[in-house]
Amino acid sequence: MSLRDHLSTSIVAISLAAFLTAAPALAATDEARQAYREAVQAVMQQDKSISEQDRASLDQQKANLGLSDDEAQEIEQQVRVQ
Repeated sequence: MSLRDHLSTSIVAISLAAFLTAAPALAATDEARQAYREAVQAVMQQDKSISEQDRASLDQQKANLGLSDDEAQEIEQQVRVQ
């Protein structure tokens, strides 16, 4: 096996390992987004608004789920227009 072949094989192996390591994190993010979406839907089911008390609860859940402010705002906007 030439040096070029060896390096190419190593790069593929490293890329595969990186992907396999990241895959559970991607799934967890999807699960976190869905959990937050369900919480927002429960809060907004009546009048599509969020009270101060509900905001505090959602902010805590957002932090617990590891979602960014942008992700949370995007989900809230999606729920509002449903």
